[in-house]
Amino acid sequence: MTPDYYRVLNVPHDASLEAIHSAYRAMALQYHPDRNSGPAADALSSHMVLVNEAYACLGNPSSRKLYDRSLRIAEPLALQTAVLGAADQILGRSGWRPVELGFGDKVFKSGSRAVAVRFVPVLDDDQLNRWVRFVGSLFARKIADWAVVLAYRLLTTDAPDGVLLRRRHRLTVIDLIDSRAFGAAFPDAEYKGLFQPFLIE
Repeated sequence: MTPDYYRVLNVPHDASLEAIHSAYRAMALQYHPDRNSGPAADALSSHMVLVNEAYACLGNPSSRKLYDRSLRIAEPLALQTAVLGAADQILGRSGWRPVELGFGDKVFKSGSRAVAVRFVPVLDDDQLNRWVRFVGSLFARKIADWAVVLAYRLLTTDAPDGVLLRRRHRLTVIDLIDSRAFGAAFPDAEYKGLFQPFLIE
């Protein structure tokens, strides 16, 4: 398991690069083997290896971004399940009739409108690609005319303006934690109203 690099450097998660660099320098002065001798030198040296590893990750903006994403994925499954379950209950009380598609996917219907909904803990590029292909077949078979992914956390490089989320796909992705929608705008007020509880205007 990867250690918490922020804790190793004793900095907050929103620390600036300057603060990370300063923390690293202070720890290097404290733990570097060249500055320490005696019986504790081996323990201090192994801790310095961890400090170097933490700085290599957090001191580089792109590796830090990937590391921060990995921390969000590791959020408790119980919390993810609770948030997605609450979203499902909200949609169930909306007056739209739910129809199970299997594997947690549903179609919610109201009059002539039908929207396919997928509930996912973490949405990445592969999952988004699979959902785009799947809803394409639902559109072709006239089972749904819009599609929405409700994700606890959004970890896709295609948001908000990527190829997969262009308007022609009739697909909206909602990041439940950030209360933000990506992709195509809802086609009318009735669709938008269904998902309004998950969005901050």
